[in-house]
Amino acid sequence: MVQASPLIFDHAKEATTASKTRPELRDCDARPAKDVLTMPIGRRKLCVFGAAVALRLTLILLFPGLPDLLTGRVEVSTPVSSFKRLVVYTLLDLINANALIEISNSGESVVSRLFTSPRKKIRWDGIAIVIGKVKAGVNGISYAASHFLVFAGDIAGLLMISYALTGFSWDFISATYGAHILVPDLTPNAGLWWYFLIEIFDPFREFFLGVFWLHLASYVGGLTIRLRRQPLFVITCLLGIFAIFKPYPSISDVSIYLSFLSLYRHVFPLMRYTFFSISALLYASLLGPIFYHLWIYAGSGNANFFYAITLVWSLGLSILVADSLFAVLRDEWEEERPEVKGQDARQI
Repeated sequence: MVQASPLIFDHAKEATTASKTRPELRDCDARPAKDVLTMPIGRRKLCVFGAAVALRLTLILLFPGLPDLLTGRVEVSTPVSSFKRLVVYTLLDLINANALIEISNSGESVVSRLFTSPRKKIRWDGIAIVIGKVKAGVNGISYAASHFLVFAGDIAGLLMISYALTGFSWDFISATYGAHILVPDLTPNAGLWWYFLIEIFDPFREFFLGVFWLHLASYVGGLTIRLRRQPLFVITCLLGIFAIFKPYPSISDVSIYLSFLSLYRHVFPLMRYTFFSISALLYASLLGPIFYHLWIYAGSGNANFFYAITLVWSLGLSILVADSLFAVLRDEWEEERPEVKGQDARQI
């Protein structure tokens, strides 16, 4: 069971007492506590979301050329993603933000069904309060099978809708999934694939594509088995790895990884190389646009300039992902052996 904050239990206790002294509350014992908790927090969420929408609309109105500028930036727009529809993406961002708030306040990052962090009190709360309960007697195989069937059914339904919308043709598969898997467009981006695929000979292209995808898929099994007690961090870590090694990455991939990483505030004190990773990311963020301009527009640089800075960007993300993984493993180790808390860990 995910533990709730003491504030929740205090309000619940007050609601129970009030229901005994006030007859009009007997039929809705749990409702006063819920109202007390959600009303002000709901207003906070509304203010934050409203400010986010207003800021985006203000930027577009004050700077009409901003969409075209963002569309031309390789850090934002890739061959498979672009900045086109303001309203649609604003709504999607709000939906994603609301989902992240619910994940944050469910407490899954510090208290899961199989793991409770010894640092569970060190965390950042979101705006909405969501309390989740997991039954200890749930069968893992049946749980996974049922959810896999739901996932497969949703994918099949979406494919059939796409099939109908494209005039009952399956050509959309090669234009969507094929564009990711086969990497036909080698437009420069913040990733590591485009430069390598340009340099190699065409007869070896399929071989290296298979190696790259196999390398990316190899992380899934190892992380899932080793961190089976913390499935949310498996997703978080994979988001960081995908942001580094996917063929067409952008800053949106990094932003969602950093958003999920903030759920693990309790392991930040255990991270060792935060300064180096943040410094590398800031260094690449400042010099990346400069090197791209020197190469494409000024003509005083070449592809090596831009690709070198993307290597620095990937190095900073790699350090951050590895450091957070170490911190979570150290947190698990201290939960299993409380007597070693605060001591140095050395490999023998």
